[in-house]
Amino acid sequence: MSESACELIGSSHAMARLRQELAVAAKSSAKVVITGESGAGKELVARAVHRSSPRRLQPLRAVNLHVIGIRVPPLRERVDDIPVLLDHFMMRFSIQYQLPAPPIGTQTMRWLKDYNWPGNVRELRNLAERFVIRREVGGLDPAWLDATPTPSRFRRDAVCDTAPARRE
Repeated sequence: MSESACELIGSSHAMARLRQELAVAAKSSAKVVITGESGAGKELVARAVHRSSPRRLQPLRAVNLHVIGIRVPPLRERVDDIPVLLDHFMMRFSIQYQLPAPPIGTQTMRWLKDYNWPGNVRELRNLAERFVIRREVGGLDPAWLDATPTPSRFRRDAVCDTAPARRE
């Protein structure tokens, strides 16, 4: 075990595994990204990897990301942005495909605001593109969402404001 790895105090299984990973990383010429909660010892681990590596004579380039944290809230935490984002994306795709943007009814907007958006803004953008492209084939379909099946509390035809209602 290298002198640097000895600086990591602890004998738990997690620390033993960390020392093994440190040894593997030190032998590699690949860039190493060290993650963990604030205060867990990421800088100490970075120095240990560096001192155990063939690059130990070169300067260590450490980046501490915990000084200024910027959190981008997920779409599900800012549902009031959905109408303006959807309008923006539909206009963009309307121009790109030279097709009219479909109207979005209140029931559809309610459904979009109630959806969990696991794919965040990217998922909304993809949905807007489908809305524009598929407008001519029967309206808006909640099954177009990428990551999650249609929520059971919504009837499929209730979301398709521009399509004739289907009988179930």
